[in-house]
Amino acid sequence: MIRPLLIFFVASTVCAAPIERIWLTHATNDPSKIVINWETDAPSDSIVEFGTNEALGQRVASEARVTLHHVEITLTQPDVIYHYRVRSGDDVSMVSTFKGYPTKDLRIAIVGDW
Repeated sequence: MIRPLLIFFVASTVCAAPIERIWLTHATNDPSKIVINWETDAPSDSIVEFGTNEALGQRVASEARVTLHHVEITLTQPDVIYHYRVRSGDDVSMVSTFKGYPTKDLRIAIVGDW
């Protein structure tokens, strides 16, 4: 007696990995610009979507295929909360926020050589 052999193939879907390690820096001393930085495992493009609400609405992109991403955005309004997320290839981050610099005096003290 011959028994039929059934083989099942399970298709798996590849989901985009979230980008989790993001940090903010400045490339210049201009407070109206900020740099969004992140890393990816594989070289890919760099996209930052941002705005003053969760709808985002603005976008800055670089087609350079890198693993260490740096995208500078212009902050058009002081004293507001900016919402942003980053994209690289199929990877995307959660929407995060930061506050633009205040319109009042900003005082910073740098102490060195204690």
